[in-house]
Amino acid sequence: MPSFIWDAIASTYRDLQGGSTPGGPGTDPESTEAPQFGSVPVGAASYAVPTSNVTWVATTGNDTSGTGSSAAPYRTVGRALSVAPANSTVVVRGGVYEEGGKTTAEVPNAQKGRPNTNNELGKAPSVAVRDNITLQNAPGEEVWIDGSVAVTGWTSSVVSGKTVWRAPYVQESYRVPSQNLDYTDPTSNKYVPFCVVESPIAHWHEMCLRDGVPLEQVATLAEVGPGKFYVEGTGYASKFAGPKTEQVSGYAYGFTSSAYVIGDNPNGHEIRISRYSRALNCGSASSATQFTLRGIGFRRYASCLLDSGSLNLSRSNTTLENVVVEDVSGGPGVYIGGSDSRINKCTIRRCGIMGLELGTVADNPIVENSRFTENNYRLFNYGPWGGAIKGGRAEGAIVRKNWFDSTLGHALWFDECVIKATIHGNLFTKNWGIGVIYE
Repeated sequence: MPSFIWDAIASTYRDLQGGSTPGGPGTDPESTEAPQFGSVPVGAASYAVPTSNVTWVATTGNDTSGTGSSAAPYRTVGRALSVAPANSTVVVRGGVYEEGGKTTAEVPNAQKGRPNTNNELGKAPSVAVRDNITLQNAPGEEVWIDGSVAVTGWTSSVVSGKTVWRAPYVQESYRVPSQNLDYTDPTSNKYVPFCVVESPIAHWHEMCLRDGVPLEQVATLAEVGPGKFYVEGTGYASKFAGPKTEQVSGYAYGFTSSAYVIGDNPNGHEIRISRYSRALNCGSASSATQFTLRGIGFRRYASCLLDSGSLNLSRSNTTLENVVVEDVSGGPGVYIGGSDSRINKCTIRRCGIMGLELGTVADNPIVENSRFTENNYRLFNYGPWGGAIKGGRAEGAIVRKNWFDSTLGHALWFDECVIKATIHGNLFTKNWGIGVIYE
């Protein structure tokens, strides 16, 4: 490594640590000498529980008979958020919570002149229009909100001389055809595809995992083999009333019946399918203010590409702290749509197209002490969008003391309508694209 590059990294370390430079060229930023980037491990956060105005959730709870007390908790985060009063805290006991929602229909391509209606979110847990809600883990307890479910009932068959295993499953998430995303650049008049030749099915956002390890999605049944899966689908499920051809070419669509086909023997292994598209929906920028999310992990959501994040946090004064978001297939991991939001000590990794998207009215966001790694792992064309963070329209953004690592695209990209931004003290390593773009 050239000495002037190491000098720049060393300066960043000194700024972050307030001390001496660790090691030398080649030092691992995750070593004990390195500063803390990102969240503490899920389950390690320990936030005090208020003495009043607390709604409890536990895997042993009941959404029907529960009252939300510590003795009679609710079973789901969605139920707790639907009843929690203003200025209160929802505390989640340790465990895995399989819940979320789907994009129900009509995710249009506004660039092609279709109406921008985004009729979304069926059953996704939603923070109702009440001020000052905090959602957190119980102190020291490991909480995962998981968009996947275990699938059983696999049957084997032989296809082209290979044994494969098949299980029927109905999706709760929707695809967006790639041609619905492509556009013509107004300056160069060049056609810009979202999916490139090297990754033509990046927009197929389904996810299948074997013992927690994602399998590779393939485009045809003939390609199925060890470590790979394919989705067979028939029919279309959409609330759009137009002809089927228009549903396919212009809108999000899903299969009314489908089966997953895998190339590995499932016997003795846990096979999970990402069922849900979105984990959480938090109001709009014009609704109630102040939402705090801390100490919880989110994983395995099959986010539709035009979803505004598996975590859609559009309320102003939103705070994320010690939150992990990982293994989101398709769309962004987190969407921030309101002003005066803060992302602190978070880890956002392996999101389909982007780790964090800053929306059109996300003024004055602060992103700090966080780690963004392996985002755009579906290998979308990162010329128009894919990467770790992108902001389209925002004023006064501050991005400081973060680690951007192994992005399969550009790391930090502020578009032409972002003004008065401050970027300092960040570390950029092994990113495929440009470290910082500020148009």
